Amino acid sequence: MTQVGADGKLISIRQKAREIVDYAKKKEYNGVRNLYRQFMDDIIAYYQNKNMKEIKSDLDKFLEPDGIAEAIGASITFKTSQLRKFFNEIKNIKVKVVNENNNNEAIRILTLIPRLAYSYKRNLIDENFYKLMRLLLDKLRQDLNKENFKTFEQIFEAIVAYHKYYGGKED
Repeated sequence: MTQVGADGKLISIRQKAREIVDYAKKKEYNGVRNLYRQFMDDIIAYYQNKNMKEIKSDLDKFLEPDGIAEAIGASITFKTSQLRKFFNEIKNIKVKVVNENNNNEAIRILTLIPRLAYSYKRNLIDENFYKLMRLLLDKLRQDLNKENFKTFEQIFEAIVAYHKYYGGKED
C-alpha cells in the first residue's frame, strides 16, 4: 500500500495495522488506544479522494491477517451489538442490491448514515469508526453496484469478525 504522510513523516498504514494487532494479541490495550486514532485518521485521509474501485483494489490490505480490518476490529471498544445492528441492515440491503439487482437501495444505504450519527452522538460507537463508515458509505452511494456493495460488505464483515475475535464487548 502507498504510504501516507502525517506530521511531515511518511507512515505506513499497514505497519500501524501490524503494530495495533501485535499490541492486541499481547493484550496491551494502552498501545492499541495510542495508535488507533492516528491509524484511523491516516486511513480516512488516504481514502478520502479514492473511489470504490480504488478501495476494491486495496481490499486485500483490509482483509489480510494483521491488516486494516483486523486492526480496526481489535481497536474498537464499543459493544458488538452496535456492529451487529449495522451488519444486519447491510445484509438486508444486500438481498435487494445483489440478488434482486435493485439500485433503488441507495436510499436505504443513506439511512445508515444518520443511524451511525445517532449511535456516535449517544457514545455507542466512537468518532473514528463513525468517520470511516461515513466515508465508505458515501463512496458506495456515489457508485452503487453489486461489486462495490460486495467490497463494502466484505470490509465491514471482516471488522465485525475481528472485533468478535478480540473479545468485543457483549451487551
